[in-house]
Amino acid sequence: MNRLFVALPFVLASCASFVDISKETTVENIDGYKVVTNTKAGVVSKTYWDFKFATDRASFKKLTGTKPEFRDILFYGKTTDVPYTYYVLYNPRKLKNNEKFSYRDTILNGKRVVIAISKNAPQLDMKFLLDNISSID
Repeated sequence: MNRLFVALPFVLASCASFVDISKETTVENIDGYKVVTNTKAGVVSKTYWDFKFATDRASFKKLTGTKPEFRDILFYGKTTDVPYTYYVLYNPRKLKNNEKFSYRDTILNGKRVVIAISKNAPQLDMKFLLDNISSID
C-alpha cells in the first residue's frame, strides 16, 4: 500500500498535459498583436489579436470544452475568425503523430520546442506563427 502512495505522484506528473512552467506564461496586447512570453522557457511568440490562450488544463477545458491533444504543452492558442488552433510543446518526451496538425521542431534556449498548428490554418497564418516564435534575447 505504501508503494502506491510513493508511485502516485510520479504517475500523475507523467500524465500532466501542461508543463509546470506553463503557469509562468503571460499574454500581452502590443501594437495590435498578442505577445505570448514564458521567461522560464525563454520563449516568445507573436500572434494575431483574435487569439485566446490556455496555459493550464483548467483554462484549456474552459476554452475548448475538451481534453488537450498533446502533452508537455507550454501554451495553447485558438482563434475563431478562421477557426484553427496551435500548441507550443516544451521539450516533449513523446510526440504522437496527429494527422490534424502540421509540425515544426526547433531548439530554443537549448530545449526542444515543437509548434503544432492545425492543418486548416491559412498558409499565411501558419507562416506568420512559425516566423514569430523565438528565444527571448
